[in-house]
Amino acid sequence: MNSRYRVNLRLLQEAAEHAAGKENIQVQVQEYNQLLRKQIDLLNHYCTIKYEELLLEIQNVAKHIRRVTQIASEGNDLISEKELSIILLSSERQLTAAGEDVVALELCIRENFQLLIKSIINFDNIVMTSAAPWFIAQLTREGFANVNSDQLLIALSLCWEKWRLLESRDWMDKNNENAWKPPESFVRNTIKYWIRPDKVCKCKASIVRYLPYLIFGLSIKELSYILDPYEIESEKPKQEVCDSQLVSSVYFDSDKGYSYQRRIQRMEKAELIRFRWYGENAQTVHDKAIPIFVERKTHHESWSGQDSVKERFSLPQKKIYDYIRGQLDLDQWVQHLDPESKKTKNILKLGKEISKSIQQRDLQPMLRTSYLRSAFQRSDRNDIRFSLDTNLCMVDEYNPELWDKMGPVDEGEELPPKGVPSKVSDDDFDGHNPGDGRNPGGDRRAVVGNMAERGRGGKYRPWCKTDHEILSGNQVVRFPYAVLEVKLQTEQPQWVSKMLYDCGATMVYKFSKFQHGFAFLHRNMLPPDVPLPHWIEDFENRGYVQGFQLPSVGTNQLSMSQGRRGLLSGTIPGALRLRDGGMNDSFYVNTVYSRGRNVKKYDPKSIFACERTLMHYCRKALFVFAAGLAAFQKGWNASGIAAIVSGMACVIYSFLVYKTRMHKIVK
Repeated sequence: MNSRYRVNLRLLQEAAEHAAGKENIQVQVQEYNQLLRKQIDLLNHYCTIKYEELLLEIQNVAKHIRRVTQIASEGNDLISEKELSIILLSSERQLTAAGEDVVALELCIRENFQLLIKSIINFDNIVMTSAAPWFIAQLTREGFANVNSDQLLIALSLCWEKWRLLESRDWMDKNNENAWKPPESFVRNTIKYWIRPDKVCKCKASIVRYLPYLIFGLSIKELSYILDPYEIESEKPKQEVCDSQLVSSVYFDSDKGYSYQRRIQRMEKAELIRFRWYGENAQTVHDKAIPIFVERKTHHESWSGQDSVKERFSLPQKKIYDYIRGQLDLDQWVQHLDPESKKTKNILKLGKEISKSIQQRDLQPMLRTSYLRSAFQRSDRNDIRFSLDTNLCMVDEYNPELWDKMGPVDEGEELPPKGVPSKVSDDDFDGHNPGDGRNPGGDRRAVVGNMAERGRGGKYRPWCKTDHEILSGNQVVRFPYAVLEVKLQTEQPQWVSKMLYDCGATMVYKFSKFQHGFAFLHRNMLPPDVPLPHWIEDFENRGYVQGFQLPSVGTNQLSMSQGRRGLLSGTIPGALRLRDGGMNDSFYVNTVYSRGRNVKKYDPKSIFACERTLMHYCRKALFVFAAGLAAFQKGWNASGIAAIVSGMACVIYSFLVYKTRMHKIVK
């Protein structure tokens, strides 16, 4: 990053120290603010101009590739194969350079944002003021903090897709025509990695070189207006185009951690049930038709000969409460589908099995995960897929008082205007639980009425917490890394290995958001002998024992209730974005988590190989012992002693080799 556009932290600190030594502190504070304003204005000018330059550069490359593709597709030999190769090489270099500039711009914004926060904190400490919360709130409105690097990455992805189309000589690519639709079941080899927040943009730029963004509901053709909004004959999509989509999942478990115990111990046919939705969901009358995907993940051991699989079907939100309670007639509900089709029969079978599991095992909403997911995949293929989850938060959904006391629902009642206490029907509110939270004084209360009373009256159909909740600090766990999932149906390509190395990705064996959240939020439910996820030890060693609040710069109190409500509604405000805001950056500035680390991870195959080697030589030693005993029976004492000594030496040597290898593995 050019030092000219880097916040001069030393200069700001000297100005703060100079202000502290003066009697008329108001004048000195004003001088400090002017110096700070000058640096912010310079940063705003550079970042906004650089954004426009990069977008224009990518659009120009896309225009050139489109013209060459059009000429080459006509087949009139106006462009020779050699000329085409030169054009491809030149375009590749331009796009690679543009990608590096996008990463550099994002890094510039991130680093300067953190430096500005540090500067105002230093100022508060020196002058003995408390301006940091106000300053951070204002900082999120500055031009540089609102530069949309995601839009640049989408444009870069579209341009790389046109380049790949030209390189393959496939002039008519059907991938552009249709939007991707998720399959009903997934069978893939999935490996998960942790990515540091400052490496997320680099990771995205590296992936789009080979795979396009997969934006749910939109095809590449519909996104082409980004490259040239004036020339391309395609209508602008009605939905907002963003490189990531909010994904929320509510996981079900018993109050004794039945599913957690089976999943952590990797038992055969261990199930995990979750209800997932995409995008915003305030759980009001306007959201009753939102599809909720009911999913079941089933683990199979290798010896079973079966692959672990994820199955799912969707229900409208207004049906969820009845389904969880076992009161939804699935046979009647599927009548609007084709009752005789195989897909409908599979949905009916899966729906009944999941409902039976919920009832028999007393499962209830236990944990919610919320994150922004960016997906990378061709819309016509499922053999390779990347998903990158940022702003990962876990929320405590456990509410035994409300869940146990809810009774049947009265029909025919209407929902009053928001904030007016009256009767509420399931058709208008669709069974969503404002729940109970903790106010700043610590008393448990509901923001909208007394939910326990309403539950006993039978006027609500809650099934999880809503955006009306005010969550206490120990009900939210924020994960300090982005989670990259690499899902393959084939061997891992070489470019994937290089990308992971360049981004400093840390592979975490069998990482699970559910297990992580449960271990932090509901550890008291687990018996002492139940293991915790292997990566938890690293968190605890670094002071992340409770998992509720990371060390921060002191801005955690800034709009905390608003931020936590956003976790529930899906309307994540700017303060929770990976970069664009104060709250989230407060979890990375001045903490050990912003500097990366080596997570303890053990390769189970290497450990098992060491154990097998030890057992192999011990078995050979038993044969030698048996031969020695047989020699004693024959009266060959010298041979017997030699055999027994040799066997003991073999056991001792193999044990020492085992200990040495294990030490190298765990080290």
